[in-house]
Formats: sequence, structure tokens, C-alpha cells
Amino acid sequence: MSLTLSGGPGRVRISGGGSGNATPPQIFDGIVAPPSVSTLTWFNQGNATASDGQGILNVSIPSGQPGNARRILGVAIPATPYTLDIGFTWSSSTTVYPVFGMGAYEQSTGKVLEWDLYWNGSVFETQFSRLVWNAPSGQPYSDTAASSRMSAITCFLRMVDDGTNISVYWSNDNVNWTQFDTARSRTDYMASGPSHIGLCFDAVVNSGASFTARVFHWKMH
Repeated sequence: MSLTLSGGPGRVRISGGGSGNATPPQIFDGIVAPPSVSTLTWFNQGNATASDGQGILNVSIPSGQPGNARRILGVAIPATPYTLDIGFTWSSSTTVYPVFGMGAYEQSTGKVLEWDLYWNGSVFETQFSRLVWNAPSGQPYSDTAASSRMSAITCFLRMVDDGTNISVYWSNDNVNWTQFDTARSRTDYMASGPSHIGLCFDAVVNSGASFTARVFHWKMH
């Protein structure tokens, strides 16, 4: 059996030779660098910051931010149908429930629908909290949690909008996807559906949690 080394800078793939061998999908197959900050739009930015760095979008909120609000950094939605995938890692300086994930925003009403990863003090979890915000800086009027424990802090989220319904999935490896929000009408909570989609995050409670997230994958397709 022969071994073959391949891959671009920063990546090495080892595969066995011989007929019938096929390389299985890899976590970094199909990774697309996120857009530059200058092409994204903030809503309720507060003291949150974002910067570009070698194919990574770095997003952070310093300690002292008020909680129970959402910072949104996104783009106008394309024509339906579309799918947005994001991949990220993150770290927090505290264990006071910072959250980071994906959000859909309706600019005309200010409503926000989010799907996020959060730190509950002992384990990272994906939580579809169905937090539908009357405004990014207001209080949620709907919170229906359904959590799944994660085995890693690298997370991929996927939102599929077919023009009628929105479905959401999560993955640890960008290969195997688990649906954690069933297909629902894109106007269930919004007047006419989202106008923008992208990153949605904050430190949840008022005790000043701080964190940094590194978005390494952003694929609109």
C-alpha cells in the first residue's frame, strides 16, 4: 500500500493507494473565506468590533457590554432560494452565557430570529432558543429552547431559505448535518421575511461577559 501526501498550504491530506480507495470528506473541504468587514452591515453594534485577518473574520465584545441584546453583522439576503453556511470557533473570558451564532433580521420591523451556540458554565451547547426579538436592543417575546450538546467548540451553522420556509442545521465537521429547527414559514414571526442574514451575538447577562469569535467559513449558495 502506498501513501500519498497532498493539499495546499496549511493542509496535509494522507491517503492510501490502490484501486477502490476514496478520500472521505474532510472538515476543511469546501471552506470559503468570509467577506470583508467593509461589505457587511451592522445593526445595534454597540461596542462590538469586527476586523479582517488572513481569511478570518474576528468579532469581539469587550467586558462591560449590557446583556439581553443582540449585535447583528450581516448582508442583505439574495433572491430565494439560498443557503448560508458559517463556520466559527470562539472563546469567552467568563462563564456568564455569552452567545454567538446566526441571525435573520427584518429591517422594516426590527425583529430578529436567532440560532446560536452558547456557554452554560460547563459545556458548549447549540441552542435553538427561537429568540425572536422585537428589536435588537429589546427583550425577546418568544423563547422556545431545544438544546443539543456539542463535542467541540468548532461549530458550523446552516440556514436554508427556499422562499417559503426557513430550516436550520448544525454540524461539528461541515460534513454531517443535524436539523435543529424544523422548516417553518419565513413569515411566522416577521411581516414579510428577513431582509438581512448573518452573525448574531452578545453577552447574554448584564454582568459583563466578554468573548471573541473567529469566523473562518462563510458560504452563500
